[in-house]
Amino acid sequence: MAITSTGYGLNHGNAFAGMVADDQVANIVTKTNITANTVPYGKGVVRDTTNNTENGIGTIAAATTTAAMFVGVAVRELNRAYNTGDTFGAVPGKDFSVMTAGTIWVTVRETVVPGDAACLIINATNPGDWKKTAGANDAVAITGAKFLTGATTGNLAKLSLVVGG
Repeated sequence: MAITSTGYGLNHGNAFAGMVADDQVANIVTKTNITANTVPYGKGVVRDTTNNTENGIGTIAAATTTAAMFVGVAVRELNRAYNTGDTFGAVPGKDFSVMTAGTIWVTVRETVVPGDAACLIINATNPGDWKKTAGANDAVAITGAKFLTGATTGNLAKLSLVVGG
């Protein structure tokens, strides 16, 4: 009996957005996505200010976001079934994990090097992604966040968070 290969492989990326980056001490808390949209893993998420709920995530960052509203980064999890075409992330109306301290892979929207401060993007183009420079209606600096690896625009960098829970 002959075994025929059709080109299947196990070539996976080195990292994925929202993946816990290493074994450093981390704090991961449970929040609820109270929006109508799936929050992709690896995005920075902010507190729900409309309903003032402690565990509700109102949205990924938006132009009115301040650094004080930042909660953490949506952690990549494989604990739910998804249909073909669904956005892989925190499903509306369901709980999901948010890293508030530790190291996690995130998408950057400008070239960063190790040690750069991390700023959460709040513009309409890439909300919830990261860069090194803050700017009005564009990105807010997150105290206690910095990049541990370098990356070019559109790629993944290891982010260190120390923002609490």
